[in-house]
Amino acid sequence: MKKLATVKLPSSAGNTLEILAICQKAARQSGAGQDETLAFLEEATSGDHDFALAAIMKHFELRLSEW
Repeated sequence: MKKLATVKLPSSAGNTLEILAICQKAARQSGAGQDETLAFLEEATSGDHDFALAAIMKHFELRLSEW
């Protein structure tokens, strides 16, 4: 599966909604289609915190920024 985008997460990102917003912005900036992005958001918000994180890892390449 092709990833929607590469996301650089700040080490302080711990709030699921904050991470979802970062991912949504990265998908938009990488040229991902609105349908793909909405499908990801629907999947990520259809469960609990752990389910959301699994969906994020499934759809995005993650990098941690060093502070």
